[in-house]
Amino acid sequence: MSLSSTTLETPRQYQGVFERTSKRYLPLLEDARATLREYPVPDFIRDDYLSIVEGRAQPAFILFPLMYLDLADATGGLTERQRAYLPWQMLAMELIALYDDTVDQTPQRSGAPTYTHQHGPAAATALSGFLFGTLVERTAEVVPELSALLTKAFENLCARGLWEHQSRYPEVSVDSFAAWMRKRNDAIPPIIAYTLDGCLLLQQLGPIPEAARATFGDLMQDVDDLVNIVEARENQGENDDLKMGIPSYPLLATIRADPSARRLLDELWSSYRLQQTRSRPISSDDDSAANEAAHRELVALVRHHGVSETTEKVIRDAERVVTATPHHARAAMREYAFSVVDRLRDCDPRASIARTLSATTYSPEG
Repeated sequence: MSLSSTTLETPRQYQGVFERTSKRYLPLLEDARATLREYPVPDFIRDDYLSIVEGRAQPAFILFPLMYLDLADATGGLTERQRAYLPWQMLAMELIALYDDTVDQTPQRSGAPTYTHQHGPAAATALSGFLFGTLVERTAEVVPELSALLTKAFENLCARGLWEHQSRYPEVSVDSFAAWMRKRNDAIPPIIAYTLDGCLLLQQLGPIPEAARATFGDLMQDVDDLVNIVEARENQGENDDLKMGIPSYPLLATIRADPSARRLLDELWSSYRLQQTRSRPISSDDDSAANEAAHRELVALVRHHGVSETTEKVIRDAERVVTATPHHARAAMREYAFSVVDRLRDCDPRASIARTLSATTYSPEG
């Protein structure tokens, strides 16, 4: 499906720096999408290719291209080489989404059916190979300095995606969840490095430290996990992480605070483990009434215990990101971190960017 006549959309749920940059960089994003649209690919796969590069009004993982552009401007100004690479940076995000949707069998993303849901995992696997080859080739031609960051990000992502697919519904315990989440969350820092360190490398500046990347990755994942549960994203056509057997910090905080939640989750996942061989994820359409009741009770417990503790954690993590970031990128990373935290403002008012930024003592010079 082509949306070439439809204006590109940027995320409405994110405010702060992402709201401002969405407006500022919309023309650049549209130009980059046009470059991808016009890129020569074999005629017999062109429709499939276009369904990836412009199949949704909102590009995949759009926060990363926005940070890439903003960080370039904040550290000396966007160069022609950085601008020339923007289409391929966006293609990398689309490919990450394709991998993610295939591993998770995600029905919808940003309100549109996923390629995998429409065409199946076999087609998605073949197309992802073509896209990765294209991405490697274009990176080597446009900005070869980023080639190592690109390949490391995808090697790590795919390895951890395979592990995650085979490791769902782990033992329900605080220690088990913490270990599982650490292994899963470590998929994110190399993507941050590819985006932000890649931008800084082209500005001849030093990278974001590993500690800051890891903490920022945890922050982004924790926010996404809490939103998935409390906003019932299954109702928007996405998967329910709780039903898919995916541990999260909100769940960890809940089972730590309330022993009844641990028992309830253990019983629920024991039932789901028996259905892991299904060809699609468990959803409300085929779950039992008893499991649905247990699920509702668990969500209520997460709202009671997990929201507050997760909000407190991501605010602390945002502060740690800022502290660990060197001077030349600190002001920008401060805005990115607290703008991601702000996504939880409807869950907990303490996450509001106006409140979190005013409560911190950091300054661009600090």
